[in-house]
Amino acid sequence: DVVDALLTLKEFKNASTDIMVPLGDSGDKAGKVVVAHGAGTNGGYPVAKAYFDHGIGTVIYIHIKPPDLKKLQEYGKGNLIISGHIASDMVGINPYLRELRKKGITVDELDKDTGGNVIETQ
Repeated sequence: DVVDALLTLKEFKNASTDIMVPLGDSGDKAGKVVVAHGAGTNGGYPVAKAYFDHGIGTVIYIHIKPPDLKKLQEYGKGNLIISGHIASDMVGINPYLRELRKKGITVDELDKDTGGNVIETQ
């Protein structure tokens, strides 16, 4: 199960937001899975639809605009998982912070509001 796999990562497990499945059902077969995360956008309806039309069963976005979600729900094909913005960002940044610290670089944290304080600290 894709959601269960995501929840093995402490950033998702400890997040103040829940992973959502607004299209499909968490019990549905995942099929091929794509994580679509881009700078400032994930592509919304047209990108998810293109994935579904080309054999992808499950798309993971960090967020989606309500009008795009509504279009996808009306389209009715595939599974969409929303992982949450802050927790997803933490999954990406924490390995980088670990590497910086391994190299002896001091990392100062400026904001502790990380969606459950999941950012790694020394």
